[in-house]
Amino acid sequence: MNPDTLHTQEPSERADLSGPVYVALINLAGRQRMLSQRVGLYLLNFHIHRQGGREIGEEDIDAFRRAASDFLSAHSTLVEGDRKRAIPPLFSESVKEILFGKAQGARHIERFISLCERYEADMIGGQTYDLAELLQAITFIKGDLLILLQAVVKALEDDYIAFNKNIDKVRENETRSVLNALEKIQKSAHMSRLVAFNAKISSIRAGEYGREFGALTDELKRISDEIGESSKLIARNLSRQAS
Repeated sequence: MNPDTLHTQEPSERADLSGPVYVALINLAGRQRMLSQRVGLYLLNFHIHRQGGREIGEEDIDAFRRAASDFLSAHSTLVEGDRKRAIPPLFSESVKEILFGKAQGARHIERFISLCERYEADMIGGQTYDLAELLQAITFIKGDLLILLQAVVKALEDDYIAFNKNIDKVRENETRSVLNALEKIQKSAHMSRLVAFNAKISSIRAGEYGREFGALTDELKRISDEIGESSKLIARNLSRQAS
């Protein structure tokens, strides 16, 4: 793991957003939060083993390394995106502010990765370490770092809520536009029926000469009726979905 791989500049590239993208990012941020706390517990457990003169098991060492590596991977995906999973580079203005704004939350991430590397070498490698510094590191993980990661999750959740509200508003506007268009169609169908009715009367008055014209007016009325009924059905379905 190399802290230098962490981006401290705001990514500018954006991609089309969707509900699944937000869900994936929220899950990713939540996993990042969980992994950080797991690392803190492993560090404390390793210290207890060292104090008791017990050997640290290979499974625990591998789990610690996996947790630290997965944390870095999750952070890189959150910032840089992942084309294979259709996750775009960081687009949330709230998360950008948390990580790269005045608070410089990304520095907490860098510090955490550095701590992982340091104590992997010291504790697992059997080297000596300062207990006060270790406890300070664990306090940081369970304090400032946890607060930062919780803020990232909350920001993404708020963005998702706003996204859904905007989608609902767009759908509502689109539904309203369709209903307005259907209302105009219904009015046109009604006028067509009136024209067909008047034309039918005229064809009757014309007697033998109006028969062909009368057949056309009957067809016009039939078409107008079908258009009117179809538009009413569509309007009812849209109104039901909008309510």
